[in-house]
Amino acid sequence: MLTAQTNLAGRYQIVQAIGSGGFGQTYLAKDLHLPNHPLCVVKQFRPHPDQGATIEKLLELFDKEAKALYNLGNHDCIPRLLAHFNEGSEFYLAQEYIEGHTLTDELTSMTKMHESHVINLLKDILEVLTFVHQNNVIHRDIKPSNLIRRKSDGKIVLIDFGAVKEVSRGKAQTGMTSVSIAIGSYGYMPDEQAANKPRYASDIYAVGKIAIQALTGMRPDQLSDDPATGELVWQHHAQVSPQLGAVIDRMVRSHFRDRYADASEALTALQSLTSGHFDTTASNYFAPTVISQPDQSPTQTGLSSNNAVTVGIPISPNVANTVAAQNFVNPIKTEVVSSAAKTVISDSNPTYVVGTKPAAPNSFHWNLWLSLAGIASIGLAGFGAYAWMRDRDFQNAIAEAKSFQSKANYDACLDKLTLIPKDAAQANEAKSLSISCQSSQAKDKLASAKGLAKDGKYQEAITIANTISAETPSHAEAQTEVSKWSDSLLIKATDLYSKEGKLEQAIEMAQKIPAQTPAGKKATDLIPKWQSAWTNSEANYKEATAASKKEDWKKVVSASKQVADTPYWTQKVLPLRKQAEDKIALINAPIPAAPVSIPEAPIAASNQAPVYTPPEPTYSAPTYSAPVYVPPEPVYTAPAPPPEPVYVPPAPSSNACSSRNC
Repeated sequence: MLTAQTNLAGRYQIVQAIGSGGFGQTYLAKDLHLPNHPLCVVKQFRPHPDQGATIEKLLELFDKEAKALYNLGNHDCIPRLLAHFNEGSEFYLAQEYIEGHTLTDELTSMTKMHESHVINLLKDILEVLTFVHQNNVIHRDIKPSNLIRRKSDGKIVLIDFGAVKEVSRGKAQTGMTSVSIAIGSYGYMPDEQAANKPRYASDIYAVGKIAIQALTGMRPDQLSDDPATGELVWQHHAQVSPQLGAVIDRMVRSHFRDRYADASEALTALQSLTSGHFDTTASNYFAPTVISQPDQSPTQTGLSSNNAVTVGIPISPNVANTVAAQNFVNPIKTEVVSSAAKTVISDSNPTYVVGTKPAAPNSFHWNLWLSLAGIASIGLAGFGAYAWMRDRDFQNAIAEAKSFQSKANYDACLDKLTLIPKDAAQANEAKSLSISCQSSQAKDKLASAKGLAKDGKYQEAITIANTISAETPSHAEAQTEVSKWSDSLLIKATDLYSKEGKLEQAIEMAQKIPAQTPAGKKATDLIPKWQSAWTNSEANYKEATAASKKEDWKKVVSASKQVADTPYWTQKVLPLRKQAEDKIALINAPIPAAPVSIPEAPIAASNQAPVYTPPEPTYSAPTYSAPVYVPPEPVYTAPAPPPEPVYVPPAPSSNACSSRNC
């Protein structure tokens, strides 16, 4: 095992181990050749010495993962391949590190997702899987722990391409090889994949099982099949619409021919749910499962199909070792078929259907039964070897889970423990260890969620708190906090709608409020009201704008009054409404009347005195005219006549002389 600070290829510096399996280790490392030394994931291929006979086959699988990542890594939701190299006798693969949490964290026991959330989850998975199938690749190991919800944008990222199968679109998808390795994960792997004949529809089956787990809150091993049809019975455990239920039912049909052919077809059916063109009819929904047979030989012609059981042809020790390849990084459960189980390990020989009621004894049938007895004895020996390997793997898983728990790596601890079925000898120990891990993990998660809520990141806080198992003491406190944070999240969503006018973001935020909380129920009622009010407001705003251009001011006012009474729409329509009201006021202003002369009515003879009615006063503004000088006309005035003369005689004098002598 590599220690921290170890350098690989002079470029990758080991930080810590994050996973392990029967054929190697997975590490978190720093890329020293890039600025800021970003984190990456390094897988180390390191098989045990006693598995030498299978190294060539395992290396082929390891190379396939590198090739698949190289060809598919240009998709945003698939990790990019950074390097593929060897040092000494060991081989390494470096790929992009995806920060986030696995879908396992979201699909907690007894927690049911809302139907709308499941539809969005299916769309995310099927979109990236469509890209994979279009590149002629079958993933073969789709399960919650191989789906990561990226922290930066919340998108689903598909990881672990170590089990991929390349196929040709022009050839039948038989998937047969000279040496078979049963690859897949218990509960998510259909029959044809267990028989090493994977199809694109095999991936669809796994996606459907994840959807059922999300809707029911139950693990695949907790669900049962219909004895009459062999199909999965699950809808009575969930609240799901008939349309979505029909789509998921088709995804998990027991026979691959009854499922959607590939991810693209499944995605189209899912998208039809929201477009209103969903078709609930489909051919062969309930077609019986048909086990493909080789050309009939004389030893097969007399067999009855009633009460058939599947017998797994035993495999050689070398091939049995090869089967353990599935335990690399993410150990994979397998089962040998009995009358109540499914075949997982097989070699290239065909699977036979054996009747429980043989025909009348004769030499032919006697030889047949002798042959079958020989096959059964060999099968028992093979089963014993398989059971020993299975028990060893479970013991290793327990030990590794305890190691992860001591390092507070609770996700890895629980991931290991999920590989141990209830019928294993280690089941009780695994359950006890799981409860302990979950309790410690719950405390850490609750503390982390409270820190996020304190920073106003209610959505992230709720997501983390809802992953706390109901079996832990922290669950009750977590749900109380979730209810409070949901109220705060609804307030934020309402502000986005009413104050900022961001309808889509508001709806998206409101939809993420847990449906079981009071705020979630209120949000469910509010969303259609927001949508209706927005549509109405948008239409009336456009009508008011168009009327303004035509100067139809009354229509502007009428339309503007119909928009939603929210700060956003009020502010948006206010300029139009004010302009219209000003124009209307100007039009309706009174015009001054011209002066009117009212003639006096004739006074009729009457004894009454006439009543004087003064005229209405009118005001005329004074006008200014420049003065003009006009000279006066000349006027002649005759002079007055002189006065009449008056004689005044002189007074007499005393010295007077005679008149003659003086």
